[in-house]
Amino acid sequence: MATWHQNRNSVKLYHDTDWVIVTDPPGEMRTSMVFKTEARAKEILAMWNEHGRNPHSYILPPASAYKKV
Repeated sequence: MATWHQNRNSVKLYHDTDWVIVTDPPGEMRTSMVFKTEARAKEILAMWNEHGRNPHSYILPPASAYKKV
């Protein structure tokens, strides 16, 4: 969960064209990292999981991946 300040002044977590890893541990700061490719984002997340780091992380696809209806 994000800190009180982050929740009060929220920013978008996704990116328009790039892949984003969001880490949101309970009671700690929410962070995000941007990657050009899905493969690289998955590679980094797999490495973190292998080493037991950041179990509260997930990948967001780029906003452009969604079709506007």
